[in-house]
Amino acid sequence: MAACNILFHVCAFLQVLLAIAIIVVVAVQLVDVGVDGTSYSYSCLLGQDYLSTSLCTYTFVVCGVSLVVSSLISIIQCCTCNLCGLGKILDVLLGVLGTVWWAVASGVIGANATDSLTAPASQTASSSVNTARDAVPIMCWVETGIFAAMLLSSLFRMCNCCGTRK
Repeated sequence: MAACNILFHVCAFLQVLLAIAIIVVVAVQLVDVGVDGTSYSYSCLLGQDYLSTSLCTYTFVVCGVSLVVSSLISIIQCCTCNLCGLGKILDVLLGVLGTVWWAVASGVIGANATDSLTAPASQTASSSVNTARDAVPIMCWVETGIFAAMLLSSLFRMCNCCGTRK
């Protein structure tokens, strides 16, 4: 059972780091914010349309919700002493919901980020932007895999099939 505990906690840590990395890559490489006096402009190079900000906003929301839910579950389990013995069930729910959440997000982000940029944006995009556009969907699919590993390890922990001694 110790191996499953270690795997679960390593995956939980990695998914937080990866969500933060996705936010940083999108914010630094793919979002352009310009301020001119009292007005501002915001453009996103993650999607096909340079003037549409919806895909970058969606990516920020997906990562933010994932981080908040993971943090809340950790705090709840810590404050309630593993949810009075039900913490393993909560871990399974986190694994299921996280896997589904990131699989859907990966599909949406991947489908839109792999479309070629329209003419004005393709002239603006540098090779680092294209690399970041390729990296974000891959990182989202890796996040899905991490949550799937968390789900499997939490299922094994719940069923006590991970290295129990007799």
